[in-house]
Amino acid sequence: MQTIRKIKKILCILTLFSLSACVSYPDERDILSENVSANFLVEPWQLKLYQIGKGLPSKFRVLHIGDSHTAADMFTGEIRKILQNKYGNGGIGFVTPVSVAGQRNAEVIFDDQGWQVVKNQSYQRSNAKKSQKLPFGGIVALGNSGDVSKIIARDDIYERQNIKVHLKSSKRNSGVVIIDGRGDSFNVNANPYWENVSFQGYLPIHMSAYGNVDLGQVLFENNQKGVVYSSMGVNGAMLSSLENWSQYSLAALKLYSPDLIVLSFGSNEAFNPDMNYKKVYDHWDLQIKRLKTILPDTAIMLVGAPDLQRYQGEPCLRTDPNLYAMIRMQKQLAQKYSLKFWSWQKAMGGTCSMQYYQKYSLASSDGVHLKMKGYKKTARKFARFIIDMVNLVD
Repeated sequence: MQTIRKIKKILCILTLFSLSACVSYPDERDILSENVSANFLVEPWQLKLYQIGKGLPSKFRVLHIGDSHTAADMFTGEIRKILQNKYGNGGIGFVTPVSVAGQRNAEVIFDDQGWQVVKNQSYQRSNAKKSQKLPFGGIVALGNSGDVSKIIARDDIYERQNIKVHLKSSKRNSGVVIIDGRGDSFNVNANPYWENVSFQGYLPIHMSAYGNVDLGQVLFENNQKGVVYSSMGVNGAMLSSLENWSQYSLAALKLYSPDLIVLSFGSNEAFNPDMNYKKVYDHWDLQIKRLKTILPDTAIMLVGAPDLQRYQGEPCLRTDPNLYAMIRMQKQLAQKYSLKFWSWQKAMGGTCSMQYYQKYSLASSDGVHLKMKGYKKTARKFARFIIDMVNLVD
């Protein structure tokens, strides 16, 4: 084994392989199997959720930010259901203002017309002098007069909602007129900077744009105690995509007082055959620092990338080198910043588990995404992880 290790090291040096191709595999089991970083201390978020479980009349707000695994809201939808059943249902949470192609939300459906959707990149209005940063969530709906969007709860919700609309406009006399489920009307005028506008109303809500308005996330919360678990996923996103999120928008997010942010990325970074380990590490390090600076009272948790099968039809003998490097990097950052870490790959069964998931119809044929049953299966393990963390308070 020592000889093999030395040969691999020499080959890497001679051929100038990237770090992801030169990772050392002997302690792969140790690196990929741990679920929790070195941070075993009970944090404020654990105490708060524990107290809510004991009857504290408060909200526990989670922002689960990620890529397509999150954008489908299958994984996060199951987590939301489990945590709300245990600690109380605090409401739907943040949703996109309009439908987004290839994405879904487990709590609402959309009926919209017009609107241009931009995601993962900066954008520029025709009447603007320079490009604009995205709002938090990584998706913006650009509306003009006459564009409409209706947000409808999948299940009947009759109680009044506390609603926040995140919006801006570079043009005067722009905004949205909102009519709620009982016919009450609200005129929400947009300012030149990202801000939250709050009101109370009933679902469904119908939004009509006037002027040129840029819409970000829309929040729905009820008046009950419990968990509000918001899914903020974007297809194709990497953690570096957060560089396109507006600083002003993130500052507005601070007023929402999230208790926990879950960062669930890594698949798109790892699936890139030309992944630059140092560049990816620097992007992650920068965005974690940024979030901790803007939201100092919010805990951050890292979710390791799930297993992947890059080449279909070939036997899997070890963890994909890029994926291995990605998960190792995520653990290093969790340890550096004393963050909780959960291994999605381990929850699937460890190395080569994607082949098992495909064999038993738990994953799709692309070797990256799970099917509904697979997402729910692993979501139950993640929810159990959260509950176990909370139970440490006892």
